[in-house]
Amino acid sequence: MNDKRSQRGQALILIVLGIVGLVAITALAIDAGNAFSDRRHAQNAADTAALAAALAKVNNPYISDPSISDTVKNITTLNGYPDTRITVNAVIYVPGSNPNADITVNNPPQTGCGGSTNPYINDPDKKQYIQVIINSSVNTFFAPILGIDQLHNCVEAIARVKPGSFGNPASGMGILTLNETAHWAFNRTGSGDVTVENGGIFVNSNDGQAFRVVGSSNTISDFIQVVGGAVKAGSASISPWPPTTGVPPITDPFATSVNPPAKPGGACPSKHITGSGSYTIDPGCYSGIRFSGSGSLTMNPGIYWIDSGGFDQSGSGAIIANGVMIYIDPNGGEFNMTGSGSITMSPPSSGDYKGLVLYMDRNNTSGVNISGSGAVTTISGTFYAPASHVKLTGSTGYTVMDAQIICDTFKITGSGNIKVRFDEDSVFQAQLPPEIELSK
Repeated sequence: MNDKRSQRGQALILIVLGIVGLVAITALAIDAGNAFSDRRHAQNAADTAALAAALAKVNNPYISDPSISDTVKNITTLNGYPDTRITVNAVIYVPGSNPNADITVNNPPQTGCGGSTNPYINDPDKKQYIQVIINSSVNTFFAPILGIDQLHNCVEAIARVKPGSFGNPASGMGILTLNETAHWAFNRTGSGDVTVENGGIFVNSNDGQAFRVVGSSNTISDFIQVVGGAVKAGSASISPWPPTTGVPPITDPFATSVNPPAKPGGACPSKHITGSGSYTIDPGCYSGIRFSGSGSLTMNPGIYWIDSGGFDQSGSGAIIANGVMIYIDPNGGEFNMTGSGSITMSPPSSGDYKGLVLYMDRNNTSGVNISGSGAVTTISGTFYAPASHVKLTGSTGYTVMDAQIICDTFKITGSGNIKVRFDEDSVFQAQLPPEIELSK
């Protein structure tokens, strides 16, 4: 009888000890859960603060340390850390009373939590990185029994600011047709060879015969990509064949980077030049430019705005137009270079239209016709005609264009050989916006 009572007493003690142990484990779990929750919030705050500081640096590359601290403090306050000490590049700002977090902002980044290193410290572009480190403390409720009054977290985030730069939004695309549904959006006929060098052909149409080559010509390109389908007929040779079909469509890559120039003030005269003499015209507004003589026409560098009558070169005369951009407005008419004279044409080498030699307004559906029948043809730059049908004709020798052609639809014909050579230095260079990314 006494043995049973003794066993009951031992069981009661074990139960009590078990309950105490469970309570202790539960208490510690609560404290650990609070610390984990704080770490999660701290990481969110660090990520958001790093991106906000990066955005502030984009808006003001010469932003001061106090301004960075204000930016970071605003974000961390919204994320639950209103009473903080913030150190920016070893200078302390916004001291708090009994802060629950210490925040460090480094640009360029330094060692991280616990002395950890990161690959950005020695990056050649390390000034592009902004590092935010949050050291936070969480008061415990039950752990003080074990002598633990606080639990500590350290998190960090690194955001990168890639500065704006110049570049071609359609880099590598020697010929790009934008029409989304056209039959034969890219159409090659005739017997002359076509080569796209240092770039390729992109056809945005989803038609089953969006890309078409017929005749006995050779078509050679670094790549051919077609949203829809591709066909060939006759003895035509195409490389690569078959093209890559079914690729995702794209939008006009210049839609946000190219805007019409300001229209020059004053009158817009009509200019029709004939004869065998040497002529020179200056940039400005024109109601058509026509050159049909046997002499020479020099176009001084600058922007030529055409509001009607188009641009037309015919006859046997020579055109020299270096550092020139021709803009043809919605009602400005066609662009034609179909004469037998020599053509030397290059785009501006600086400014907003660097590398852009022809700009047909997006609402101008008139055609663009270029014939490589002259004795010497030296043409460079981007031909941007997003609503136009472009026709390129080769009839003698070998026509080389250090150019890029962006249009609605495109046709190459004739017996002459034509090479479109994509040259990054010769084509349009847009001001690309800065980029922000979270690197860590």
